[in-house]
Amino acid sequence: MGHPHSREPLAHNLLMLLLGELPCRDVPTLKNPAYKLEAGVPLRKRPDPVRPERRNRVIIHLGRMSEGSPRLEYTLRHWESSATVADRFTGCLIGLAVGDAIGGPYEGLTSADIYFQFGTPEVIIRNPSNETLYFTDDTEMMFGVAETLIECGSIDEARLCRAFVENYHPDRGYGQGARKVLNAMAEGKNWRKIAATLFPGGSFGNGAAMRVAPVGLFFRDQREVLWEQARLSAFPTHTHPLGIEGAQLLAAAIAIASQATTFNRREFYHELRQLATTEEFHWHLDIAAKLKPSDTVSGLGSTLHAHRSVVTAIACFAATPSDFEFAVGRAIGLGDDTDTLAAMTGALVGAFAGQAAIPAERVVQLEEQGKGGKYVAELAEKLHARYASTQNTPRITSP
Repeated sequence: MGHPHSREPLAHNLLMLLLGELPCRDVPTLKNPAYKLEAGVPLRKRPDPVRPERRNRVIIHLGRMSEGSPRLEYTLRHWESSATVADRFTGCLIGLAVGDAIGGPYEGLTSADIYFQFGTPEVIIRNPSNETLYFTDDTEMMFGVAETLIECGSIDEARLCRAFVENYHPDRGYGQGARKVLNAMAEGKNWRKIAATLFPGGSFGNGAAMRVAPVGLFFRDQREVLWEQARLSAFPTHTHPLGIEGAQLLAAAIAIASQATTFNRREFYHELRQLATTEEFHWHLDIAAKLKPSDTVSGLGSTLHAHRSVVTAIACFAATPSDFEFAVGRAIGLGDDTDTLAAMTGALVGAFAGQAAIPAERVVQLEEQGKGGKYVAELAEKLHARYASTQNTPRITSP
């Protein structure tokens, strides 16, 4: 990074301030009349026939206003997607893996630590800390859910648990509770008892939500079935209502995103709010729905608790649904549980915008040892093929 008062970092700081991710103290020259913010006119339902390039444009001028002064632009777009269903399946799973792998190295750091040690979210996404991107338990457990759906066409508990054990590598960053449950599964012990007693009422972490993306894709046309299948996918490790509902809501958000051609924030949040049943998620969704895309999302939380991270990832996505770098970078910039926040956000962006939204240079950096980046793409292709085969067959009915 350059000097904090130099023009380029100032541009980034002004943009992040405008988008609600930096406090004013980090932009000491904001009141200097040499710097000016210029906002474009509000979004119109139809393109402006006169000056279409000015719609939703935010311009940060670097220097005194003049025709040739350097500036930074960010366009607030009308978000649309023409991605095919198959492309959305691939984009979702690849987006999850890339987000997870980029966010992993920053897990446990505070927002301030990340900013001052590594730079802005844009810098983090464009210049990851490692040449090879290694995913964590988020992606590895997603494999188990996808493999189960491909083989069984629904969540089968025995097959899901076997898949979790087959893919399990403790060094991928599994939490202490998850390791206890998975070790019990591998050893044939009573893992259900362990899952139910690890915490009072069971785990209410985001571990079930981080892996649920395949359920959201596979049951995208059946909301009631999706809700039950997401519960079943969560239950081997998460028995608390908040841990389960976190998975259910993220699966529903992925389903909605995968079906949208034009993203409507109001309708998106309204449907999720209608599905939610717990007070905690009602509150977080109500707050998120009132936020403008430029508002900070840090108040929603960034910890491993399901109700303090799932809606945060949803909000990062909803602000810029096709912009992977900005949405995922924003999620990582919040600190704390960065790998899971980035994985959930990346999955949502991919489900809406398809694989083209995921930076190709990051995709090729995904590890290839064992089940790597190519396997993620193959898994998405097989999941879509199984999904497509169900379109002309009787559907699963919810109990």
